[in-house]
Amino acid sequence: MKKKLIELARGALAVLPLAGLATPVAAQDGSGDDETGENPGWPRWCGKVYEAGYPAFEPGGHTTEPRRSNVTLLQVQLATRHSIYVAGEEWGSFVVSTALSPWHGDPYENRTSDGVTMRPFDRLRFSVNLVDDDATPLVQDFVDVNATGVEYGFSLDGLNPRYEPYEVVFFGASEFGDWNYTATAEVQYLPAIRAGGSATKIDRLTGSLLFRAEDEGEAWTPLLPYGYYGLYNGSNDTAAADEFVRDYTSDGTGLNAIVALAGFADTNPVYDSMDTRNLRYMFDLRGSYQNLTEVERRVNTIKHRKSLFSYWTADEPDGWQRPFEAPVAARDLIRALDPYHPVALTLNCQDYYFGPYSIGGDVLMADIYPIGINSTFSKWGTACNTTYGDCGCDNCAGVVQDVRDRWDDLARYERWLGRWPPPPKFHNPQVFHGEDYWFRDPTGAEARVMNALAFNRGITGIFGWTWPGSRELFEVHTEMARVVTAEPVSAFLLGGRPQRIEVEDVLDVVDVAIWRREGQALVSVVNGGYLDIEGSFSVELPLPAFAIIETVFGGRALLVLAKSLPVHIETRTELSSRLANIHVSVDDEVWGPVTFTYGSCSDLDVRNAHHEIGRYKTVGTSRLVWIVPEDVQSAQSEGCISAWDIEGNLVGRSESQRLKPRKRGVEQRGLQSIPMNAKMGIDTLGPWFDGVKLLEGKNLSAIDVAEAKAKDIAIVGAGMAGLMTFLILHQSGLTNVRILEASQRLGGRVRTEYLSGGPFDYSYQEMGPMRFPQTIEFGNDTFNVTDHQMVFQLADEMNRLNNHDRNRRVDFIPWINQNENGLHYFDGTKMETGLPPTFGQVAADPSLAISLPLDESTQSTQARFQSILANGTLMLEIATNMHRAHKDFLINGLDGEGGDVWSPYAYLVNYLGASLNDTDIVTGGFGHTSFWYILFESMNFGATAWKTIDGGLSRLPESFHPLVDSITSYGARLERIQFNEEYQKLNLQWRSSYTDRTFQNATFDYAILAMPFPMVQKLRLPKLGATVTNAINKVPFASGCKVALEYKTRFWEHFENPIYGGWSQTDIPGVGWTTYPSYCLNCTGPASILASYVTEASWGDIWVSVSEEQHVQYVVDAMAEIHGQVAYDEYTGNYRRKCWREDEFASGGWAQPTVGQHQLYIPEYFKTHKNMIFVGEQTSYTHSWVASALESGVRGAVQMLLELGLVDEAKSAVDKWMGRWLDV
Repeated sequence: MKKKLIELARGALAVLPLAGLATPVAAQDGSGDDETGENPGWPRWCGKVYEAGYPAFEPGGHTTEPRRSNVTLLQVQLATRHSIYVAGEEWGSFVVSTALSPWHGDPYENRTSDGVTMRPFDRLRFSVNLVDDDATPLVQDFVDVNATGVEYGFSLDGLNPRYEPYEVVFFGASEFGDWNYTATAEVQYLPAIRAGGSATKIDRLTGSLLFRAEDEGEAWTPLLPYGYYGLYNGSNDTAAADEFVRDYTSDGTGLNAIVALAGFADTNPVYDSMDTRNLRYMFDLRGSYQNLTEVERRVNTIKHRKSLFSYWTADEPDGWQRPFEAPVAARDLIRALDPYHPVALTLNCQDYYFGPYSIGGDVLMADIYPIGINSTFSKWGTACNTTYGDCGCDNCAGVVQDVRDRWDDLARYERWLGRWPPPPKFHNPQVFHGEDYWFRDPTGAEARVMNALAFNRGITGIFGWTWPGSRELFEVHTEMARVVTAEPVSAFLLGGRPQRIEVEDVLDVVDVAIWRREGQALVSVVNGGYLDIEGSFSVELPLPAFAIIETVFGGRALLVLAKSLPVHIETRTELSSRLANIHVSVDDEVWGPVTFTYGSCSDLDVRNAHHEIGRYKTVGTSRLVWIVPEDVQSAQSEGCISAWDIEGNLVGRSESQRLKPRKRGVEQRGLQSIPMNAKMGIDTLGPWFDGVKLLEGKNLSAIDVAEAKAKDIAIVGAGMAGLMTFLILHQSGLTNVRILEASQRLGGRVRTEYLSGGPFDYSYQEMGPMRFPQTIEFGNDTFNVTDHQMVFQLADEMNRLNNHDRNRRVDFIPWINQNENGLHYFDGTKMETGLPPTFGQVAADPSLAISLPLDESTQSTQARFQSILANGTLMLEIATNMHRAHKDFLINGLDGEGGDVWSPYAYLVNYLGASLNDTDIVTGGFGHTSFWYILFESMNFGATAWKTIDGGLSRLPESFHPLVDSITSYGARLERIQFNEEYQKLNLQWRSSYTDRTFQNATFDYAILAMPFPMVQKLRLPKLGATVTNAINKVPFASGCKVALEYKTRFWEHFENPIYGGWSQTDIPGVGWTTYPSYCLNCTGPASILASYVTEASWGDIWVSVSEEQHVQYVVDAMAEIHGQVAYDEYTGNYRRKCWREDEFASGGWAQPTVGQHQLYIPEYFKTHKNMIFVGEQTSYTHSWVASALESGVRGAVQMLLELGLVDEAKSAVDKWMGRWLDV
């Protein structure tokens, strides 16, 4: 037997010179049956009579393949990955299997339909809930159909440690809910380990054990127990006990575990000696397991011992034909007395009631003793065959391959029985002879081979029968124990189940298995023939060997033949920036490390490369992230990307890569596009995105695209920022993105209220944003307001995705922002008509307006202030390239003083020397805010052409319903986010109502918080950096109140000076602006006006203190005062009122940052904080507009893509949505 720790690369053959190498239907459950087969009083073993004088008969009890279903079955199975969790652990995990089976499960077809649409049924949407709390999922996620061992973490925070297991249930359904599946499991979350005690958990994913002694810390240590069944017959003398343990363990350097046979009292000092020397032991209950009173007494005596790792109950119950329920009853009692340690049992028979006997243990051991037997004739004078006789090894041929065949049989029975995950398996090697069955001991070579054959089948423990045996075998097993119980080999054997490698072997004696871990492999090659095989024997590994690191057991080395250049390398986008994805493909699976470099296309020495790009370590990696050095990108150059193995041999090379330097001048582009390149300042304060800094910070090298795109990502908030983020991630191929929305609707602060009918009854008003600036005039030229073009582009995209369905279609119509017939009602002034003067009349006769004369110093201050706001060059730059204007103003604005470090008030007083009074008059209510906020709002409201959405702005977010409804959880009021540093996972916890006592939760790799900061402030977040925490808590949010009133007719359109769209203004306190509909002009039937829209003088906050009814009546009266009696007569009594400060899902209207907050906080939004990304209009360069939210969504999505190393997708998203290339 030979084991080799090797590193793998592509396309090699491992050539092994093996000269001299010695290395019932689906089981019966037996319920209620304590007899097995015919004639139980006859001398039988494994059901077969074995003494002369008795006739042979078919013993029965065979495990046979179940009848195959005539339809495909989907068997859903659920288990916790670890058998127990202990107080102090914060996270657990479930493992899920969704195997397609011919024998077990429920019917399955690869289709799902809602009666209209049919799609492939290739994944389940599922939740795992506590049985006694089905409203609080521990996990909500997706799992592929026909997957095995998929792991999902869950938080233990909501569970209380207790001795009784928690019952959980898995509910899974297809996309349209026409297929449903369930499974159940238990979660064992125990109180803390008793002082001085221990615990053992089973890793069900790997079939191994993890051990923890309370006095050795909180870490769980992988345990591969290797030892003997050991009978200590010493006295109650501590010195004798210490000597026994010292000899047995070779003074701590050999065997590490023992099955402590019950030849001495449970209080014998040998247990103290084993505890002191960390000799882990399995406690022997084989002689008493059928006496439950005795079991209870003995377990209570031993259960708090430090080195106890397991109990052993039934010894060969299948051979002895013990009652089926006896091992089960003993195990259940032990679990009740001591749930911290698993229970093992030992089977002997090849095929005798495997099903009912094997369920009595958490760990399954097998006695397979084939050496030195007469496999055809027994000591009882009878033949041995499948129905008769007992020759010491049931149905064995008397060769080492019997070990291989037996473990293969038991694994096949488990598959037929539908058992998953299978329990850990321990091999009990033969280290004895005698009893007239076994005429000799195994040789050392046979012992090694039998153990290796068992390891090749995934066993994770060894206990030889029995101690002390021969000195030769003790030394053989001690030697092997030193290898397999220590790093690096133990990490492979315990870290995953082996893969068997088929070989062409006419003698059927060569056996090969491979374990994989972190870019390396452990290969076990066994020659069980004990004869030299002439010549070479080739084994082609699934991930070919490239270099041997170490021969860890056995004396022969692997020889490796490499295939030519197996790694294929290409780039698929123009290399015009400093970021690129390198696409890697392979002929077969390849393990590394493989080093990728850039340099000459002809060099054969890795040391001559210009620079190293990265190392390729992960199976399945399909891309590398290439951060091109400036000295390469700045010069027009050509070279190749090369791949090298661990010894420096060339294994792959790309075609010549032509790197093109970017021109630093401004490129000619359409008005609707903002070029984003280094000249225009791609950084967090200007045209973004500085992807190089992000990727350098993440230290990315190789990525597995499938794994990256399968990351679990939560978007919290289904407003425009969240929806935009989802759209980009979805179109970039990310498959596990989920939206959590606190309300029952899409759109966030985009909110159209339909006072009568629906969108095209045209009696609606906007309680959130209303309009989009389209163009602005400077001189004789008209320019697009570029910042808002994304809104129109998004509408086009959604129309395309919805196939222009008229019920989902988003169309734009003109918005009339100003109308000279709007009314100017100040100081009670009215005309002869009984109406206030119009804006046109006031313009013609200024005496109709109320004016407050300004003194000379105030006029001077106002002029200087207006010179800043009326700067045509700056306004044009904001309109056509907001990102660049933002950066320029923050750094160079205000005469080079920096535009973000001065408030208007401070600048006028402290820099320009204006008086406090002049400054207070000139700045009005905006003296405290940032200059930039005033500038971009001045530009937007200077627009000369506007658009709105026909039928209401809510039609834009509602167009997302077909895309997002299946992945959106409505009513999910997030309250807590926990971050697990070890697993790099986030656990999000929410309630549907504040009255709920328990939280729902789900675990994600990343969360994108698309929530207004006032809502984020309410969350219990992980500890974040001071700056981003201050941003969340300190960015001010303005408020606004709107009241919409419905009237029977459009009476305002029938005035002598008809009002079509636009607005009126009044000085009636708390009314502000009145806006008239710009749609369905001259229509008949009911119509609604935005009677009051107020934000100034804190009215958005003041009105919150007034009841809705009182507020609305106040506005109704004001409309009658302004418009006359007709406003009373035509009022339908139908209204809507919205004060955003009291909205439970926003707690504010829009961000209105104050001095310094852009320059300080915006760079923080470009960072990922404990796997969280913040988006929303408050994180953008502009605020209060739909475009602000969309821009932040693009930034957040691109940030997420770059976080995952998906540079091509990030570039594509920026190029599509920003009309420009990511360039650094």
